[in-house]
Amino acid sequence: MKTSRWIALCVVILIASGSVVATSQDKDARPVVVKGYSGRYQLFQGTFFENRGKGVDRMAVFKIDSITGDTWIYREGIDTKGDFYSRWSLITD
Repeated sequence: MKTSRWIALCVVILIASGSVVATSQDKDARPVVVKGYSGRYQLFQGTFFENRGKGVDRMAVFKIDSITGDTWIYREGIDTKGDFYSRWSLITD
């Protein structure tokens, strides 16, 4: 399974499991809601164009800091030494 599909599958599972937990809670309990605030960091899935060799559209998970505007992309793979890596990389202009 390609890495991008694996990441997308994990994101879907996390969202689905959150929905199940939210709907299985006591119906009489009042939820705690803070209106107008969704957190400093936002995660989202998107497609981007990678222009190495043949140009290819790729899917990835991104993290944006809603205060500073900094954006990271989640990367994982195998480096030139054969070691596995999994990290957030800052996207710079």
